[in-house]
Amino acid sequence: MSSRTTPSLSTPGTAGAGLGLVMRGVHLRHGDGAETVHALDDVDLTVAPGELAAIVGPSGAGKSSLLAVAGGLARPDQGTVTVAGHDMTVSSRRARTELRRRHVGFVFQSGNLLPALTAADQLRLPLRLGGRRERSGRDPLEMLAHVGLA
Repeated sequence: MSSRTTPSLSTPGTAGAGLGLVMRGVHLRHGDGAETVHALDDVDLTVAPGELAAIVGPSGAGKSSLLAVAGGLARPDQGTVTVAGHDMTVSSRRARTELRRRHVGFVFQSGNLLPALTAADQLRLPLRLGGRRERSGRDPLEMLAHVGLA
């Protein structure tokens, strides 16, 4: 068993179950035998729709593992993960991909952008992959300007 520090979870406001993110009794282990690392150990977390959550902790605390499980990129060894009312722990890979596309947003620490695309095209890409059109009045360049990235 690892003697690592568990990540701290900060969810401002009151989180109701709603159709946001609900994690109950989540465990995730990496490795085997003496090499087993308990990345997540009985994690409970609720984030209501529209609510922001900050996950902080030292390196190795399980932050990336938590995000991978919450976003359906990894399946937990135990527990349930529900996103927008859908149980990610029993969903197919395709269903989890569709749920991520429609309901999950990640802001990665290290870029993860496609170097051949402009910033505006980076914003358009998820819509195109989802077969959706841009909403009128939501110009990507104006959106970038709004957050100081034009």
